[in-house]
Amino acid sequence: MKTLYKLVVTVVLVICSTSLYAQQTLTDFTAIDESGEDNNYVFTTFTKQGNTLLWKQNNYTSEKEVSISLSTIGDYWDQNTQTGSITLTGSLNDYVLNLKIVGTSEGISAEIQITNPTSEADPQIINYSIETLTLN
Repeated sequence: MKTLYKLVVTVVLVICSTSLYAQQTLTDFTAIDESGEDNNYVFTTFTKQGNTLLWKQNNYTSEKEVSISLSTIGDYWDQNTQTGSITLTGSLNDYVLNLKIVGTSEGISAEIQITNPTSEADPQIINYSIETLTLN
């Protein structure tokens, strides 16, 4: 069920894409979650290229990708220790997306929060365990 939700959200994001311009730049990076989920194995990749975040998911049989124009970028990342924090904010139609990647001695985690500012509904939050984060 969770896998289906992630795929549905991704499709909605692709359909509703719009753009904003980033206010500052961060070194481009790629973050990969290869853990899969349950027995369905959904793999996720976040790639920052300039002022764009590419959010890609695949499960061996299909692949979905959404491109998010970034409006806010904040970061401190130490490539040697794989620690720090990266925060990206973008917008797709009526939805605001916040991606936060945190690296500690325990590992790297990512959380994407999807909010509809015109709705009173709670934001949707999806968590990922990142295996690798590579500065490009």
